[in-house]
Amino acid sequence: MPNNAGKKISRIFGSCVFLLLSAQIVIGCAWGILNFTSFQEFPESAKMILLSSGLALKSDTSVIYPALLLIVRTLTLNGPIRFYEVMYSLQLVLAFVAWHTFAVKLLPFEKKWLRIWFTLAVVTNPFAMQCHLAVLEFSFVSSFLCLLVTFTVRFSLEWRMIGNRLGLKTAVKHICTASLFWMLVSLTRKEFVFIGFFCILLLLYRICINLKAGTKLSRLSPAIVFIVFFAAIELIDGAFRVSKPLLPSDIINRSPYIRIAWTEDLVDKYNWPAHVISAVGEDMMGQAMSDPGLVRTDFTDAAQETFGRKQISVYYMEWFRYSFGDNKKGIIFDALADLAGYVFPPAENEAALSGMVLPGFATGNLDVMRRHTPLLTEFYLRLSAVIYIFLAVASAAVLIIRKELLRRLRAFAPVWMIAVLSSVVYTFYGANVWDHKKALFATCIWVGLFAALAVRGITGKEEA
Repeated sequence: MPNNAGKKISRIFGSCVFLLLSAQIVIGCAWGILNFTSFQEFPESAKMILLSSGLALKSDTSVIYPALLLIVRTLTLNGPIRFYEVMYSLQLVLAFVAWHTFAVKLLPFEKKWLRIWFTLAVVTNPFAMQCHLAVLEFSFVSSFLCLLVTFTVRFSLEWRMIGNRLGLKTAVKHICTASLFWMLVSLTRKEFVFIGFFCILLLLYRICINLKAGTKLSRLSPAIVFIVFFAAIELIDGAFRVSKPLLPSDIINRSPYIRIAWTEDLVDKYNWPAHVISAVGEDMMGQAMSDPGLVRTDFTDAAQETFGRKQISVYYMEWFRYSFGDNKKGIIFDALADLAGYVFPPAENEAALSGMVLPGFATGNLDVMRRHTPLLTEFYLRLSAVIYIFLAVASAAVLIIRKELLRRLRAFAPVWMIAVLSSVVYTFYGANVWDHKKALFATCIWVGLFAALAVRGITGKEEA
């Protein structure tokens, strides 16, 4: 294709992406303004408020969000401003700061207005906006993870380009900064300690292969810093956690059933052993099988009190074998459908908008989101589906036309890897229970990097 023709086609795609995302920004801001004074009634929000009263951690939520919520509720008690409005404001500001930092540190936008446009395009996608205006920790953890990934990639690029000239002092400074954001991520949502761990390992690897100066002990300093932060995360989280940590063997035995195969028991609950049914009670079983969160919490607690920690882990592995043996194809299909939903959120959401009754949280999220502005919410979500499709098409077209961009995308490999890891983790965190709130960072990355690619931001030419 002639160079001029390629540039013209790229410019057309970029202009369309810019217009579509600008429309999303306007509608997203309107949705935010109209819903700002309303409390989104997620069942988890009521539990979060209760948790903030005592800070006795049992679920995957860690201490930062309920502690902050406790402070805000105390300061706004009987005041003119409601506590959830303060939380919404903090979440929106943090999200803006995080994604603007991402644009400044990693994308070569030379003009300030384009950085702000990019930030608003990510922050106002409907899946993000629902989280920013909810009393839940998912907005915070997504913003902290964005900052962790931003600085990890930025520092890794510096070490790759400049190498050992940066020195030991800079190495320790970089690993401290990244580890601080890792701590914030981990102390907001417990399972993100593993996703953040992957980020820190990438940075440690880059530092270790480039740091040549100093004694052997001094070169171990970045790894020592990392270990200290990991110990601090475990100590702080453990200080507020009332449930005993599981042994690795328990996690391995329980995870395949709780995360993947539990939905098969919806077909025939009497696959469960009779003594388990009688001990736990059919009411608890019925509730647990309709809500994967209860399988992992209330049901597990009830069963564990009766049979003990070790025996219930054995039962879970047995149930996984039975369930998976009866319906391999169905279980694999459910997991892949959820993975597709995390990569392309409008797919599951469109099914819910069309009236399909879906297991998991898609329908519930939709019901909560459109409670106060039903028509605007439906238009907002359906526009996002159009934008996602066009972003994918435009990005593919630009890559075909501008093949040199593939080389430049290598710098963003860790970002894509974290997004994919986040999607995969939550796919197997509970198959057939797609919940866009939990993989919010991945959703924002798809929007952000596809948008940057479509308008050729990563080429250094910000014009649409």
